[in-house]
Amino acid sequence: MNGRLERELIAEEKMMAKLNSLPSIFTEFYNTLAIDKTYTTLNNYINHNVDFMNYVTKNKPNNKFYKNVNAAKINEYMRSIRRKNINGTTVRIGDDICAARWTSLRAFFQFLKEFDYIVENPMEKTNRPKINTEHRVTYLKREEINRVINEIKTNSAESKRSRDLCLVSLALSTGLRVSAITQINIDDIDFVNHTISVVEKGNKVRAINFGENLAQLIKQCIEDREIYFPNAESNALFLSQWKRRMTTQAVRDLVAKYTKDIQGKHITPH
Repeated sequence: MNGRLERELIAEEKMMAKLNSLPSIFTEFYNTLAIDKTYTTLNNYINHNVDFMNYVTKNKPNNKFYKNVNAAKINEYMRSIRRKNINGTTVRIGDDICAARWTSLRAFFQFLKEFDYIVENPMEKTNRPKINTEHRVTYLKREEINRVINEIKTNSAESKRSRDLCLVSLALSTGLRVSAITQINIDDIDFVNHTISVVEKGNKVRAINFGENLAQLIKQCIEDREIYFPNAESNALFLSQWKRRMTTQAVRDLVAKYTKDIQGKHITPH
């Protein structure tokens, strides 16, 4: 099965289960946007608006919670999410996170106005939070990259060694997003032209070039895949120990495992 389609079907199943437990207005909202929005965007829109509903109704959801919402209530909610208690400590939430919440609410109330569920859109009297947060960029130096590669070669299980080397090397050499890497199928790889067809953010498909060193790692990964993960149902390049396509969380766990000894840096696939 195509990696993108496989991922979409799993995401759709999870979303339907979530929507079945929510007021029906969210299903209508989802169906309206599902044609041209990614699952990640849709999931965020639903989660953010459910959180807003719970705030407005004091955790007593109903299908018409939006009827008496005005700009003042939205501003009150936006103020309430600017701080969060984590392990007894109050922390400031990033401006970009608050702005994303506002965008989700705007999409929902635009839907309500367009389909005549409300007469006036209260979001039109609110402002998107300004983004002043500065994010520090964490990167690996060459010697740290070598340590990660050596860690894989030394401490990984034999059945996963070529897979992990290939995955990490592919991420480092191409800068692909985790979601794009996990969706790669064997059929997406062209060893003649040294290209990989990948699906990136916004479901855009493009060809990524790779060199001879990476080509050898990919070939070894495929060879070992047949040895250690035979008869896998998925055509994914990177398989989990259960012979299924690796998830983005599995890749995050993998990166955390091999970078745990790098001091002073929080390393993520991104």
